[in-house]
Amino acid sequence: RTPNPDVMCNSMVKFGCFYDEIEGRGFDYVASGHYAQLVGGDDNDDNDEKDNEEDKDENDETQKSSNVKQKRLLRAPDPIKDQSYFLSALTQEQLQRVLFPIGQYHKTEVRQLAIDFDLPNKNRPDSQGLC
Repeated sequence: RTPNPDVMCNSMVKFGCFYDEIEGRGFDYVASGHYAQLVGGDDNDDNDEKDNEEDKDENDETQKSSNVKQKRLLRAPDPIKDQSYFLSALTQEQLQRVLFPIGQYHKTEVRQLAIDFDLPNKNRPDSQGLC
């Protein structure tokens, strides 16, 4: 099997070294332009949160990390632009800190939004591969 360099680059560089570099600088999340979606996690399912104070030990890091709900990486609705495969090697820790604000849109919708808001990248060609 041949490893895909984009899969490794995303997990080790974009969401590895980059996260390490911004650690401690006050950033809660990193917004990425990837076409993918996330579901689950603490920010999405408030109804499922049940804090049992008797079992909670604030000093126990293992307990804290086990209380974080897992996020699931899903495909984008645009089958041509979907990039979930290239993000498939991300860890839960990495997924907990990323946002995919355009992941719910088709590429044509994103282009139209860029035109509507007169963004400087409205006519930029699509990126092609290698990380």
